[in-house]
Amino acid sequence: MMSPVQPVARMLVPHAVALLAVASSVGLLLQWRTPAGDAILVFGRVDVLVCSLFLSLPFALELLRRGRSALLGISAAAMFCGWGIVVALMVWAASALPRGEFSEWSLVAIRGAIGLCVASGSVGFANLVAHLAGGRRDRDPSMSPDGDIERVLSAWPRRAIFAGLWILVPAVYAHAVAADLQKALTESLQNQRIALAARQADQLSQLAPAQTIDGTPLVALLPQLQQRRTQLIDQLATATEPTSLGEIAQQITTLVQLERHDEALRRIEPLTRGANFHPVALDYQGLCFQRMERPEESMAAYRRSLEFWMSQPDGDAKRSGLVSGYKGVGFAARRLQMRLLEEQAYQQLVEIAPTGEHHFLLAQCYREHQKTQLAAEHFKAAMQQDPSMQSQIEAILATLSMDHFSCLSVPR
Repeated sequence: MMSPVQPVARMLVPHAVALLAVASSVGLLLQWRTPAGDAILVFGRVDVLVCSLFLSLPFALELLRRGRSALLGISAAAMFCGWGIVVALMVWAASALPRGEFSEWSLVAIRGAIGLCVASGSVGFANLVAHLAGGRRDRDPSMSPDGDIERVLSAWPRRAIFAGLWILVPAVYAHAVAADLQKALTESLQNQRIALAARQADQLSQLAPAQTIDGTPLVALLPQLQQRRTQLIDQLATATEPTSLGEIAQQITTLVQLERHDEALRRIEPLTRGANFHPVALDYQGLCFQRMERPEESMAAYRRSLEFWMSQPDGDAKRSGLVSGYKGVGFAARRLQMRLLEEQAYQQLVEIAPTGEHHFLLAQCYREHQKTQLAAEHFKAAMQQDPSMQSQIEAILATLSMDHFSCLSVPR
């Protein structure tokens, strides 16, 4: 006598096989990289790839859910055609992308097609496994044609939901990733993070190749960044052992631009103490720890820098050193959730150098801490100091009154 568990297990096996096949396809598609190797072809990043493939699976299961009770040829055709089309699309994409004329929606369609083909091939393979395992289910002869029509009609709402999951959710997710990448890329360029910017630009080119960054088309910016990164790598490879402080500083700067922070820290360490001490080394040390997501060590380095500069006579060098130190302390305090210290650091920054940028940093700090009246004051001060920030700040001020129910908050 058949155990009650056996039919359930037999039903679950094809689904498990389909999931395993999709997971294997994820691993294979990860090998399709752009020439620089910084981005996954068509999908850009791993999370976009996983999102697209696994949200295609319910739709493929729905379309082929009767595959086990139909002919073996249906399952075999789904498997071979699905995976074959994926290979053809990826080979085509390898030669055609990125191009500036491709729109975001064109790439959404390509990713959707690849996802559905992978999922269909995986479900077809699972159905074949079910057939070979004896899981074929015969159609109930008592079912009437009227019942078939009723079942088909009732399936459409479900299929519409699965189709929405297949195309809309990955499209929205990819668009959000592209927006985040654009913002991060702009920030990386401002901070001279060449290697990181090249990687981000390569990923963005697979999601929104028609994008422009600060007025420069992405398809033109990407090769420039990759070329600059190659130049920096060549400079390090051919450099001799530095003999002067200037040469050491140049190598440290290059290592930081290439995100090789461990190597940079080894170069910096001798300059943070003893006869070779140089205060700028502490700022670089704090910056490296900051980018390595080590805020406690970053805080310690920047605090040492502040202690040094506070003991120095007034002048431009002291002012620049304090500005750098307070910025670093403020950023580290934010990562460590030390709100009072963060506010104090940015307040000192504004007191030393009341620029538009520094008022903006303090205003953002107040805004995040729900001190909206103080935030508004410093946003306005930033706009007065730097009129180029007007449109950005006006947009913030328009929404500031709604932040954190600020109509009920009071300054603290």
